[in-house]
Amino acid sequence: MTRISRPFPHIRCGASPCSGFEACVLTRVCSLLFKGESHDVVTFPSPAMMEGPPLPPLPGIKVGLDGERMVEMIRPLDVEGGEISIKSRLIGIHKRGTGASVETEAILSDSKGPCYRIVSGAFLVGAKDFADSGTTNSEAVEVPKRPADKEVVVKTEETMPLLFRLSGDYNPLHVEEGLAAMSGFEKPILHGLCNLGISTKTVLKEMLDNDPNAFKLVKARFASPVLPGQHLVIKMWRQGDRGTPLCLRARTLRG
Repeated sequence: MTRISRPFPHIRCGASPCSGFEACVLTRVCSLLFKGESHDVVTFPSPAMMEGPPLPPLPGIKVGLDGERMVEMIRPLDVEGGEISIKSRLIGIHKRGTGASVETEAILSDSKGPCYRIVSGAFLVGAKDFADSGTTNSEAVEVPKRPADKEVVVKTEETMPLLFRLSGDYNPLHVEEGLAAMSGFEKPILHGLCNLGISTKTVLKEMLDNDPNAFKLVKARFASPVLPGQHLVIKMWRQGDRGTPLCLRARTLRG
């Protein structure tokens, strides 16, 4: 699979009005799983998605949502462009609440070796009649009981889903009122990766001196949907000196 460098402005606007380089790169890396070699609008599911491991045909599925995501930087990609390969595999299927979490792992490599590891957890609402199998990257994170070291409120924009979908995730759930209603939402919801970009940028800015080199790994669970236009309250806790993991929780003002 070939990666050709291109400007990031539409990704930056989609992730956050104040996003910087690090949020752009995070989004761009994840977007390769959707867009592959294409620099144009793609279908959903896209050809690149169809080349990956298929979701298991579990009975009872009503809708698929982005449930969890882990992005680990092994070493940076060359932002000028180059050739990379993406190798994906299904690693586990597990019962989660009213459905199933289906986890896949993707390794992005260039000619020198692996650059990024991405573990995605798709939540299949309504899935039933299956047995847990494989491994899981999912784990519960206990938020510290003390007050947060930093708390920031970020307003999302009504137009964010329209901009963010240019990064490759053209799931109509994020733009079509009818499909959102059929899926149980009052309106189209914001992309989980958009929320992840906003949160990652905020942590780097508020806790790590806006240093993109401080990014090593981010791991998130999308516990509930965020609607475009809502405010995100992002709370951050230090758990040691610089270089140790940070904990964050992002919620809407209404909880």
